Amino acid sequence: MNCLQYVGPSNKFRMNFNDLIQKISLTHQSLYVSAAKSVNIAMAIRNWLFGYYIVEYEQNGDDRAKYGSQLLKNLTKSVSPKGISETNLKVFRQFYLTYPGIGQALPDLFKTFPICQTISDKFKKKRACKKQALKSFT
Repeated sequence: MNCLQYVGPSNKFRMNFNDLIQKISLTHQSLYVSAAKSVNIAMAIRNWLFGYYIVEYEQNGDDRAKYGSQLLKNLTKSVSPKGISETNLKVFRQFYLTYPGIGQALPDLFKTFPICQTISDKFKKKRACKKQALKSFT
């Protein structure tokens, strides 16, 4: 049994109430799963990037000696979004260290908004990054 039946050139469909319920339920299920997958991908990328930033700072940050072993504790107090714990930051760092190649597979979106390679390169590449990001909007 087809839920939808085409009835003519006016592009109207005929359905009964049960068909309507089925269409709404199937559409919700399909798009809900798709949205959940998208959120999971975005969160994985976010977490990997957080780990990347932390590792790069630990290795190359200009003022890293000032924070030393207290880096993650200080980050949890200062970083936005609030609610990211020191344990979360440790996991993000380990995620990056375990899978450093993920950066090569990031979606094309991140090619539009370039990520500078290291904090030590920040000052050298800052202008280039800004120029490239601005070009993508024009």
